[in-house]
Amino acid sequence: MINLAGNERPMRYSEAIGQEINVKILKAMSQKDSFAKAYLFEGVRGCGKTTLARVTAMAANCRHKTPDGEPCCECESCKKIMRGEMVDVVEIDAASNNSVERARELIEESRYKPMEAKTKVYIIDEAHMLSNGAFNALLKLLEEPPEWCMYILCTTAKSKIPVTILSRCTTFSFKAIAFEKIAEHLKEIVNKYQCTITDDAAYAIAAHSGGSMRDALRDLEKCFSETIDIGVAEVTDALGFEPYEQVFRLITTVAGNRAPEIITCCERYRSEGKDMVNILTDAVGILTDLVIEKAGGTLLERGEGYMGLLKDLAGKVSLEQALYLSKKFAEVRKSAMYDPDMSAITVELLRIASVNEEGIEALEVKMRLLEERVEALEAKLAAGNAVNTASYVNEPVRKETERVQEQPKAQPEPEAGVNATSETDLALANGFSVITSGDDNPFADDEAYWQQVAAVAEEVARREEEEAAAECEAQAPAEVKPADVKTEVKTEAEPKETVQETAEQESTHAVAVQPEKAVPAEAAGEPEKAPDSVSSVSDFLGEDIGGLFDMFDSFTSPEANVPTALAQTFRERLERVKAEDPAAKDVLDSAEEVNVYNDGIEVIPIGYMENVTRQALAKYEFIKVLSA
Repeated sequence: MINLAGNERPMRYSEAIGQEINVKILKAMSQKDSFAKAYLFEGVRGCGKTTLARVTAMAANCRHKTPDGEPCCECESCKKIMRGEMVDVVEIDAASNNSVERARELIEESRYKPMEAKTKVYIIDEAHMLSNGAFNALLKLLEEPPEWCMYILCTTAKSKIPVTILSRCTTFSFKAIAFEKIAEHLKEIVNKYQCTITDDAAYAIAAHSGGSMRDALRDLEKCFSETIDIGVAEVTDALGFEPYEQVFRLITTVAGNRAPEIITCCERYRSEGKDMVNILTDAVGILTDLVIEKAGGTLLERGEGYMGLLKDLAGKVSLEQALYLSKKFAEVRKSAMYDPDMSAITVELLRIASVNEEGIEALEVKMRLLEERVEALEAKLAAGNAVNTASYVNEPVRKETERVQEQPKAQPEPEAGVNATSETDLALANGFSVITSGDDNPFADDEAYWQQVAAVAEEVARREEEEAAAECEAQAPAEVKPADVKTEVKTEAEPKETVQETAEQESTHAVAVQPEKAVPAEAAGEPEKAPDSVSSVSDFLGEDIGGLFDMFDSFTSPEANVPTALAQTFRERLERVKAEDPAAKDVLDSAEEVNVYNDGIEVIPIGYMENVTRQALAKYEFIKVLSA
């Protein structure tokens, strides 16, 4: 078997494949003979790190370099380095020589000048495998190396190299080699050995290598052992992976939601012992090319057969579906690396196929609508406009508000102890807070309303008079002397007259609330008086009705403009919060203001209580805490 990886190793900078930028810089350094003392070559496997380290060692010691900085490869120094016989060029495998003792030996060896070459070169491969002690031992050496020494560290894991080492090295990043360049190089090598290889076969080997030239050459060696005329069939047989025609077929069946064919393909892979990770990797690569094709990008030529199948697939799959399949196949491949169970992979492929193109388009529409909504909000915020957060954040409160507003207003039940046998009693039971100032009352021009108010005032005065008389009779002594009867009756009659006068005053004030219809205060020669409070009505109807009056006074103000039923709903919710949450009750009771609006309740706390109030009420969406 031909050792292609060894025979075809580059010996000059110009022979390196896919590392043009790094080659250009290293050639410039070689041309000026101004090499650094410490280098770090990092990149994926098989991309040329160690190869270019050897070429750099040759260039540093070559006595007959070309004008562009290339080593001559003909002098004694170059030949010895090429054969690995130069004692002053040392390659160290850090994976097996990672101890601090080996680092100390390296430091000791560096003290002596080279025996044959101009520069003593140490190439440390897999440098990330060195121990922490070894890295620490090399710090001083890399910072102030001897003038006759050069150190080249090669690694595939730059993240594992301490930053103290990185700061002392000139770093070159090596990228994975493009599939197209690997395929072209393979065809050149095959032609050199007087063999043939098809474009599809060369690309199949390149795709299977994962960007590593060394892996591609190893795969080509296997194909050389089978035949000198290499096609796709020979490549798939020699390497044991699925032909790309079959991978295209798998993608087509999944995209078309043909479940029986998906199961048949997976069962065949199981029976033939195929590596599903490789198959899924090829599928992800094909889908990536499909996305580029659908998006109008340019693909490099990858063989006539491959490009024909790709165009056929592009006619059956939309761009959105290609993106979706590419993402899902990548997820299945990742899970298959840890759990290569064929049954689980089959189920995942069936699940991917079940989402048809219509479902993907529906998801796209939802995403676009969501993006438009977010953009509209951002535009409002940028313009400084207020955003109604209740419609976005306080969704439960908004729904509750709409539900209450849509319900018909039910007539409140009369308070306990009130005999609602007439319209007057019903008006009393509904609450006396309807009597407000004429400027704010929406019923200011309703004559029937004011007649009802006057009737209510008269009824209140009459009931208070009856109650006062009953109280006087209850307080009268059981037996009195005839001489004292007149005095006792006179004594008890005085409060009665006082109560009557108070009732008459309240009745007069209640009726006088009507604006523009009552006698003007200026005409009477007296200053205008504010309406008396309704505490006497509260006393008459009980403490519960007094609480109802307080609620109506604070929740039906003209500024709030909130329906009575909605105010009652939010009040009940607020009372439940107070009953169930002692902390919330304390901050609500101590608040400066508590107001209700169509979208919830606003609390204005005392200045020093603002943070405590926000923390206590944060979990209640319908309560909003404002700044003091």
